[in-house]
Amino acid sequence: MQMLGNRNFLSPTYLNELGHIESNFECALGTGFSKDLPLLHFVVAEYTRTPKWLKLHHRQAASVINGSVVPLPGEHYLHHTHTGEIADGVREWEAGRTGAGQRRCCRSHARGRAGPPDGSWKRV
Repeated sequence: MQMLGNRNFLSPTYLNELGHIESNFECALGTGFSKDLPLLHFVVAEYTRTPKWLKLHHRQAASVINGSVVPLPGEHYLHHTHTGEIADGVREWEAGRTGAGQRRCCRSHARGRAGPPDGSWKRV
């Protein structure tokens, strides 16, 4: 994992993103998620650099109709260290959403495919 991190650390894409970090944050201020967007956050449980980190994500989840927060121990890149837990958590969350009468975005998705054969995303 350290090798991957080191390989990507000074890539042109990474450096470009660092050069735009301030303007990206300024553009994102005052924005939020669409109320009907299902939202599942896997978040560092105790992020000492930003003490309000977990509270911020709980607030974001509360701003939508179907929002959840899953605090996990670790550092910022949880997907590197908690891959299995995150995959299981997504499956459980999705099963709970569809089992509770939530509709999927399209007929094909409801049948378990990534998207409809014709490429459209019509509501069922």
